[in-house]
Amino acid sequence: MQTEVVIMMVLMLSVASIILVFLMNRYKLKVKTHELLEKSIDKGIDVTPELLEKLNNEKSPRFKDLRRGIIMSMLGAAVFCFSYVIPEDDTAQVFRGLAILPFFIGLGFLLVWKINKYED
Repeated sequence: MQTEVVIMMVLMLSVASIILVFLMNRYKLKVKTHELLEKSIDKGIDVTPELLEKLNNEKSPRFKDLRRGIIMSMLGAAVFCFSYVIPEDDTAQVFRGLAILPFFIGLGFLLVWKINKYED
């Protein structure tokens, strides 16, 4: 295999593994929260609506869409700028092509944030 192909594969696998670890940790946190609630109910501890609200302290979808849109767009812009730093060859073209995907995903999140009517 060529060195460039190996580097790209390692890069993609590392990004995928980071995303996988993040999702697994988030899932484990939700499972632990549910187990804690079950144990509390079994012991006879009152589970108040305030406690449930504190446990479910996720940010509003409006904030999530804006944050994801900005991060993805900036990631795409950063990869695009990086493609101009590396020597001009086929690798730079590949990075420019890869930069388009997160940039437009981020623009999509920003568009959803702008046109969606949120209830919060």
